[in-house]
Amino acid sequence: MPVKGWLRTSVSPSIMTTYRSHQGFIGLTVAAVVAVCALAIALGFYVKHASELPPDQTATTTPMIAASTTPSRPEKPVTPTPVTVPPPAAASHTTTITSAQADQTYHVQVGDRVVLSLGNNLRWSNATSSDANILAGDETTFIAKARGTATLTATGAPICKPDQACPMFLALFSADIIVE
Repeated sequence: MPVKGWLRTSVSPSIMTTYRSHQGFIGLTVAAVVAVCALAIALGFYVKHASELPPDQTATTTPMIAASTTPSRPEKPVTPTPVTVPPPAAASHTTTITSAQADQTYHVQVGDRVVLSLGNNLRWSNATSSDANILAGDETTFIAKARGTATLTATGAPICKPDQACPMFLALFSADIIVE
């Protein structure tokens, strides 16, 4: 007697309905188990054969190249062309601004350098440009990048010794830079 016929006659209808609804799931589960086993066998075979290589060789793969119907031409050797990178353009002029020259307007050219030399009687910090696209730099040296107007600002605080009275003030520095 075939299995399905035996199931129909000896199993209750509710169990048969459950069996029929899970038949697809059971089939997929068996297929997944078979695929995992086949993959494990294949990996075991690869690892076994890769470990048999001499120590100075490693397993590599060779890329497949599609066959061409046109006759191949011999390739010319490619020689790299050396590329020379020019050194950064030197600033054409340097303008040095001191704390005594605050609140003035300075005219510079694109590429010029602006140096803040605010002295050491105060602790100067936060020197910034109002527009880094026009005048970019760090705390002391700025480079004129593009035409326009930017304002350099900085703050100076008193230098106080420990255990002594210290005045509470900030000095504000500002200079307008017009890049032409």
